[in-house]
Formats: sequence, structure tokens, C-alpha cells
Amino acid sequence: MKFERRGNDEFPVDTENDMWLYGSGISLSEIIEKVNEKWPGVSLEDVEIVSVNHHQYAISYDLHDSSDYVQYIYVSINKE
Repeated sequence: MKFERRGNDEFPVDTENDMWLYGSGISLSEIIEKVNEKWPGVSLEDVEIVSVNHHQYAISYDLHDSSDYVQYIYVSINKE
């Protein structure tokens, strides 16, 4: 997992072995399509798909605010 910090905000960054998809309203078929676009021919057995509630905004503040969190689908591939 890689993140880019901009001020008090932290955004996920795709790498060669993983990607982040905005989690609101995405279907399983859309996720599989994105997997096939990024890693053609990969078996879904080699893919991990996880829902992540990421603290993205105002991360240096000590008060909890639910609007600071964004729902993502984190997809990674096991490349051996």
C-alpha cells in the first residue's frame, strides 16, 4: 500500500502490484473488469480484494469526523 501526503490529507496511490478503486457504487463485475485491464490473464485466485475505510482528510487532527474517511476497494495481486 502506497499513499501520497498532500498537506493534512493522504491519498492512496496505485502501484504495479495493487490498485485502489473508489468503493461507492462499484459492482463486482466492474472490479473484475479493472483487474483484467491492469493484469491481463491473471487468475482471480491470485487477487486479493478488500474493502478499506481509509482516513483520507485532516489526518493530523485529533477529533474524529466520519467525513474524513473514504470507502475504497483495495485490490492486490500476488506476483510470485
